Amino acid sequence: MLTELDGLQSAEGLLLVGATNRREFIDPALLRSGRIELHLLVDLPDVESRRAILAVHNRDRPLADNLNLDIWAVRTEGWNGADLAFLSNRAAIFAI
Repeated sequence: MLTELDGLQSAEGLLLVGATNRREFIDPALLRSGRIELHLLVDLPDVESRRAILAVHNRDRPLADNLNLDIWAVRTEGWNGADLAFLSNRAAIFAI
């Protein structure tokens, strides 16, 4: 991959995007100037974001009157969007 990146010096308008959840395993040579220079950390959602994610995944579902998504947003500290989608889907299956 390093050889390929070095060969792209004249590739104007090219954007390379990579993603990982294990940054510690990336070869430091890939992160040097002229290769993958911009690094963005996408962290886990905060409580407000988890509430919004739960709302999206449950917007077309009939919910019990006593279900409070705010409580579930607090209880799911450390969960990502996929985890929250799974929770919503499993709850719907169990409700059936």
